[in-house]
Amino acid sequence: MYILSVVGILIILIASLNYINLTTAQAANRAKEVGVRKVVGASRMPLIFQFVSESLLQTVSALILAAGIMYIVRPLFEQLSGISIDLAQVISPQFVGSLIGITFIVGVMAAIYPALFLSSFRPISVLKGKISMGAKGSTLRKVLVVCQFSISLMLMVGTIMVYRQLNFMKDQNLGFSKEQVVVLPVRGGASIRENYEVIKSEFKNHTSITDAAASASVPGRRVENFAVSLLGEADDKGQSMYYLFVDFDFLKLYNIGTVAGRAFDKNIITDAENAFMINETALKAFGWVLPEEAIGKKLGAGFGRNGEIIGVYKDFHYRSLQAPIEPLIMAVNVDRLNHISLKVQTKDLPATMAFVEKKWQELFPNHPYEYFFLDEEFNKQYAADEKIGRTFLVFTSIAICVACLGLFGLATFTAEQRTKEIGVRKVLGASASNIVLLLSTDFTKLVLIAFLIATPVSYVLINKWLENFASRIEVGWDAFIIAGILVFIIALLTVSYQSLKAALMNPVKSLRNE
Repeated sequence: MYILSVVGILIILIASLNYINLTTAQAANRAKEVGVRKVVGASRMPLIFQFVSESLLQTVSALILAAGIMYIVRPLFEQLSGISIDLAQVISPQFVGSLIGITFIVGVMAAIYPALFLSSFRPISVLKGKISMGAKGSTLRKVLVVCQFSISLMLMVGTIMVYRQLNFMKDQNLGFSKEQVVVLPVRGGASIRENYEVIKSEFKNHTSITDAAASASVPGRRVENFAVSLLGEADDKGQSMYYLFVDFDFLKLYNIGTVAGRAFDKNIITDAENAFMINETALKAFGWVLPEEAIGKKLGAGFGRNGEIIGVYKDFHYRSLQAPIEPLIMAVNVDRLNHISLKVQTKDLPATMAFVEKKWQELFPNHPYEYFFLDEEFNKQYAADEKIGRTFLVFTSIAICVACLGLFGLATFTAEQRTKEIGVRKVLGASASNIVLLLSTDFTKLVLIAFLIATPVSYVLINKWLENFASRIEVGWDAFIIAGILVFIIALLTVSYQSLKAALMNPVKSLRNE
């Protein structure tokens, strides 16, 4: 919601800058009107009120148009953002009042400078035709164009980096196998503590189910933490550790390798009572350098069990990549098993899932059947970031379009103001390409300045966003270069159209009109 609000504000800001830019650029067209009004007795305040009223009228018209468009595209927006829009809330007095308030603020803020600027003209100078926009007005317009494209560039760089981070997280090696794993949560009071091996065997009767395991949770879902102390050592050896209760086949099914010691073995009775396995991060937390140092050490766990470490397994991301890998301890505890994981083959998957459902109804006839594929469930953790990516992509496109509309209007106005100059240059032998280059150079310089401003600001903001991820990409300069080239090409095409149109105009006609 914060991101949507910020992006919306930035787009409104670009549109407001467009309004200021074009209004001040066309001030000469209304100079005589202002001069005549002042001569017949109009003071400055009524003129300011007139220009602000015109802006408010346009803003209100835009609000009405926007409401109609939003009603039409509401399903697409809900799909894009994942936010359901309640029409009853939209027509509530509070929401309508907020919209009217925002419309009023935008209309006034966008018009206040042009109103002050236009109302300041001196009637004598205007009526004599001596009005000049001067360097000050030209500088202001350039500053506003730079601001517009700086915002557009920042949004585009943000879009590129969001998608890169998402792809990085999805392609990252998680340290375990999540493909082709179907998980069956055991809910509704159903228990598998006494016959979980039989239940696994029933599912494995199908040829497409190659393995089965039981656990208290699965990677990507919530895990609890307890205090774990190293018995026989100093008090400062205690650690707060996440824990995961598993059966003897869990490590095998998820293809989690060991770096020292051994895995849980159902043929060793004590493994179900007082054996622990820890990950590599826990090894470092306790201060051991080599994995072999941990084997045989005694632990006292906060969940009511004392035992020894029999093995150290490789780190894996049991939570999303947004969270760092923290110390994790595993123990066999059949009383806590409430998830069944099945390794399935993708061949004839519908028939396999039909078998799983039928078998579930035989084993748990009074409990609801539900399942999920682990890779899909794990990727759901990135749903919010995917929404951010989609939102940035759409609204960045809108922001660039709005900025280019302003640039197009300004280029049109500039070409009209320089009609006589263009005609003289063509008479003296300037080619169409020379004219296009002449008119386009000033605007492309502004885009280059916007790039120089947007790059460091974007770099800081993106690094701030990436701090939310324990595993993250490095901010590559190629993203800024790609964004800069794209915006430069779009701006150049926008300006070149009007420049080419002016360059191809018959110089005789333009000089005659002048």
